[in-house]
Order: sequence, then C-alpha cells, then structure tokens
Amino acid sequence: MERHRWLWAMGTALGLQMTMMPSSIAHISFLRQSPWLETLDAALSQAFLNEAIMAQVSTSSQRQTNTVTVDRADLSEPHILTIETSAEVSGDILINGDRVAELTADTTQLDVAPYLTEGSTTAIAVTGTYFPHSAGVRLQFDSPSLAISQQMSGVGRIDYRLNLEVD
Repeated sequence: MERHRWLWAMGTALGLQMTMMPSSIAHISFLRQSPWLETLDAALSQAFLNEAIMAQVSTSSQRQTNTVTVDRADLSEPHILTIETSAEVSGDILINGDRVAELTADTTQLDVAPYLTEGSTTAIAVTGTYFPHSAGVRLQFDSPSLAISQQMSGVGRIDYRLNLEVD
C-alpha cells in the first residue's frame, strides 16, 4: 500500500494524471494484474535518474582561459571586454581579484585599459550563471591590435579568464 501512495505522490508532483481504482471494480483480476504500475514505477525511476544526470551536468563547467600580449603603445586606446547573451545572466567581472562590474543585462561592456600597466599581467575573470542553459554567452575582447571571441552554451555557468600581458 505504501508503494501505491509513493507512486501517487510522485505522479502528482510530476503533473501526471492518476486515478485510483474504485473498490467496486478492484475484484476484476485483469485490472489488478495490469503492468501499468510497473511501467509507471520504471518511468519515474528513469525520470529521477535523468534529473540527477542533468543536475550533475549543470553544476559542472569548464574554465576557458586566454593569455595574450598587449602592445604598450596601445595603452591609451580603449580595450573593450563585451559579454553578450540572450539569457538571464548574473555574475561578476573581476580584475586582479577586485570586483569591477556586475553582469545583469544582455550586454555588458567594460574598458579594461585603465587597469593595464606596462610590464605586468592583468588577470580578468568573468564568472556567473545564465538561464536557460540552452542559451549562449559570447565574450569578446577588442583592442587596437587584437580581437578575441569565446562562446559558451549548454552549461549555465560562465567561468572565463583573460590574462593580458603588457610588454
């Protein structure tokens, strides 16, 4: 009896329409021997397994990293980092560990030139999440002598590093 209650509760939670067999027809043997209960049990088990697999995928992400050299002669020019998405996004842009901007809109732009110093490396980190996971995120870095573009989708997480070495 507890198994039936559990299946009924799970079916209700999943939005399945389920009906209980009225006691007036419970004596009909082919109804009691129907494989619907086993089929439903297997389907619910598979649904929970699929959900667990998707949860595992959505919590994993791969960090993308680029390291490039910026010409010191271009330091007075804009060096624009652009993050574009059609999804709901939430996150941060960190430069050398300090939060300098927040990702909240479909397009975020930041001129990183003021953070660049001759003879040093500037570490830029873009981290956050986006929904739906099927949407994509494009990160673009444009300077007078360089353009980098990275795209990601399907995971729901942003984890991008850009190291700018100024020579």
